[in-house]
Amino acid sequence: MCTGSDRLFLYDSDGRPSVGAPIVACDGWRDATDQKKQEILEEALAQLKTQGFVVLERLFAPEQLQVLLEEFRGQRKTGLPAGVTFSRMRAKRDMTIPPFDKLWADDDIICHPLILALLCRYLRNSTNMSEEKSAEMSFAHWLGAGGDIETFTSGRLSAGYPELDLLVVVDTPAGAPAQTQHRDTILPGPCASLGVHIPLTTMQAEPLNGAIGFFPGSHLLRGALGASHPTPATEVVGATAPGSVLLYDSFTEHRGLENESAEPRAALFAWFRVPGVYTGHTEENFGPEGLHRANEFRHYVRPRLQTVESEQRELSKGEGDEEAWGFKRGSKLVPWTRSWGEESVCFRCNQTALSGVSASRPGAVRNEWYCQSCWEECGGTPEAWPGNLTEPWEQPDRVSEERLKELQARGLNITPGKGRHKLTLLRERGYFIPVDPSNAWLDRVSNDPQPSGWKDAMKKALGEVPRFDGF
Repeated sequence: MCTGSDRLFLYDSDGRPSVGAPIVACDGWRDATDQKKQEILEEALAQLKTQGFVVLERLFAPEQLQVLLEEFRGQRKTGLPAGVTFSRMRAKRDMTIPPFDKLWADDDIICHPLILALLCRYLRNSTNMSEEKSAEMSFAHWLGAGGDIETFTSGRLSAGYPELDLLVVVDTPAGAPAQTQHRDTILPGPCASLGVHIPLTTMQAEPLNGAIGFFPGSHLLRGALGASHPTPATEVVGATAPGSVLLYDSFTEHRGLENESAEPRAALFAWFRVPGVYTGHTEENFGPEGLHRANEFRHYVRPRLQTVESEQRELSKGEGDEEAWGFKRGSKLVPWTRSWGEESVCFRCNQTALSGVSASRPGAVRNEWYCQSCWEECGGTPEAWPGNLTEPWEQPDRVSEERLKELQARGLNITPGKGRHKLTLLRERGYFIPVDPSNAWLDRVSNDPQPSGWKDAMKKALGEVPRFDGF
């Protein structure tokens, strides 16, 4: 059903799937034969590759999800522990890390075999983000060669593996506006980060109650280097049938749509990503309790993912020699995947680390974090790298730090930059960058957190790599 020249729905007015909609019927999964399950997996994977998102229709019984919704609403009424809700999301949304218990850590939901298999087959982008120039050139070459998705799913850059980054409940209040069109991630391109979106509230097409709007095929950057295949202008409204699951590549352009209903809309949401990719979810956002909960979910999901990954790799033999490139579990290249501590960046050496000390210098705006090595080497509070202490670049239209704090208190998704580590700011803005860039690299980037400043600075720092980032 079309409501205008640029918006389509997944289902028509009779409730039938619209022509071409990436919907895969999954209601018979539990009792299906192994052959049928494999057919469902392959069909869903094909849609994900082509469209950038897929609907696993009626994968769950709606009553399963109703229990979670009631539990979540009960938490909100009784009050949440400090530091488990992050309210600085786009367009008035917030996200809450649920408690790690048998309700939320349900193998039939967060570790459903179909979802895990899709994650292991699709999240395989093995671009080494710690090698700055190599990563930039890999992306530019992929784009210039036409953006073939198989480069990352079965080609020479397909040796990555998925890790759970964060599991939350996203709450969209009644009356919330639509978000701006965006990508959650940029470099190293598609097949590097994927969202699993499980609506807990029944989705509505009229009035809309906060569904996700997708721009199909935009993860392939068609037309980024020319006008022959422009990025699709048609927005597909992801209002799904009860019990359905949406999977989408974070590189696909999308946005949360308006909630015109009288009730809030909640969805269980999990981000998965390959090693070397940082998504900006930090302890500063959620606090120690949120960090603890996130780690419990990550440690629970990891071995289950590893088992399915091994099974899928065995079935996919012949697609390439994974020993020749990419990541290997336990690699020194990505040691921080063991813990959710990527936000801890040393103010002295600009390196990420798993242990360190938080300290405050006289006159400092915020506490600074130093890795254990620098702390011990200096015998106390080290001298910070000067680039982390400089004032933001002067811009005629720049909003003051004081004004940013006022706007942040009113829900603006931006944090004042003064006194914060450059690398932390970059990651918080959602950019894919080298895991531990050099001082010289960081010198080329402003520590101004304002979007226009970041966009200009990143274009300069990335050497004007051709890209279409949706901002």
